[in-house]
Amino acid sequence: MLRRDANLLERVQRRATKGVVGLRNKPYDERLKKLGLFTLSYRRLRGDLITAYKITNDQNHPNKGVLPLSRYRLPRGNPRRIAHQRARTRVRSHFFSLRVCRPWNSLPADVAMAPSLDAFKRRLDNHAAIQGLHPNGLSP
Repeated sequence: MLRRDANLLERVQRRATKGVVGLRNKPYDERLKKLGLFTLSYRRLRGDLITAYKITNDQNHPNKGVLPLSRYRLPRGNPRRIAHQRARTRVRSHFFSLRVCRPWNSLPADVAMAPSLDAFKRRLDNHAAIQGLHPNGLSP
């Protein structure tokens, strides 16, 4: 998604949250917290990580080859690390397989190794709350 398009969408959400009675003069972060909403940038990242979870955990996923797992294992951290690929062009650097690599590999093992998709989403939101990415502390 282009940065200008992302900014336009974020402006729409900012305006929409101002329409809620009693929140007009509150800062954007506080309005999100009161409404239990995520920022659009976090929602995009969350969607990418959920897709990466589906691909890395389903042996029969049609896109299994898009995210090759790394052969190198570190003693701690995420055991399902994605192999880092290099992009030779700027356009390629925005592809899903390159965009999701760093955030996925930085997830703690208990999040990446969640037993189910729902557990992964819960753990991801709790991890984001600890990191300060989620506005209301815990998942809505």
